Amino acid sequence: MPAPRDFAAKLGEWGIEETDTVVVYDDGSGAIAARLWWLLGWIGHERALVLDGGFAAWQRAALPVETVAPSWRATRYPERPVAVERVVATTDVA
Repeated sequence: MPAPRDFAAKLGEWGIEETDTVVVYDDGSGAIAARLWWLLGWIGHERALVLDGGFAAWQRAALPVETVAPSWRATRYPERPVAVERVVATTDVA
């Protein structure tokens, strides 16, 4: 788990603001996308979605893809209390 302060700082580096809708995806099974979606909820970001089927499904549907990375301006993502009820220790699972 990242430290909440570090994760909020990374979101800010990526130019994400608390009012942004974030669509996460990966090029595999979706496990990495699911983890980012979960982390966004853990830190209190309310507008996070997982792209159904991932990037491969997007491409199969012949939907538009940009080939040039967009530019963005870093921002300050607010630090908030994390959703501690979403985290359990291995002893809790056992």
